[in-house]
Amino acid sequence: MGRFLLFSVIYLSVLIIFSLVRVYKGPTNFDRLIGISVINSKVSVIFIICSFLLNESFFVDVAIIYSLLSFMGTIFITHFAKGS
Repeated sequence: MGRFLLFSVIYLSVLIIFSLVRVYKGPTNFDRLIGISVINSKVSVIFIICSFLLNESFFVDVAIIYSLLSFMGTIFITHFAKGS
């Protein structure tokens, strides 16, 4: 089970790199915003997987707080990008 979770972390890290390419190349600001949201979601999943790998429960708390802050940041950026 540990190998599978470790492979999952590596795979998600590679996908984060692909998402960074989308953020860099994104033709519009909303494409960049979606790319950043995808990266934040994957980082939260990596925190949870690390929690299982290291048998530490505080990583789950960190992942929840990170997800909430990420969501609030997305709402904040969208509000100002919309122009209102």
